[in-house]
Amino acid sequence: MKKFLLNTIIMTVLITSKSYAHLLPGVYRGLDQNNLPCQFTVAGTWYEDDIKHPLRERIPVLDIKFHGTTAPMVIWNLYHPTSINYHQTQINLNHEMFHEIVATQFGASSVTLLKNESENHDSLPTKLILIETNFQSKKSSSKVCHIN
Repeated sequence: MKKFLLNTIIMTVLITSKSYAHLLPGVYRGLDQNNLPCQFTVAGTWYEDDIKHPLRERIPVLDIKFHGTTAPMVIWNLYHPTSINYHQTQINLNHEMFHEIVATQFGASSVTLLKNESENHDSLPTKLILIETNFQSKKSSSKVCHIN
């Protein structure tokens, strides 16, 4: 019980110390894996139920375009990926990325946004990855936008 309580306190301190780091809103342009133009818009940062905590942090991303073509799904509400280590009774949060996975008619789509945090805790995206998987045909495709 002491170990669980100590881990909970440590995780709370670690999580809340970074809870106000956010992605700067704006239109981000770059080049995809074929050296063709890509872009997307980060609309800002909001928190579920107005609770300022990294697990509640949401980043709306819209207008994802590769070669001028807009990707399906109008708004992606990205969040920090989490993992649970049952053996060490730890909950971990990846502060370096945001993602969302959604079901589609034939499979799933995901957007992952990697970021770089500056000294003042404002972050800039470095890469956006769009993956689409068709479970029926067992085919997947991905597009990567590297930010300039």
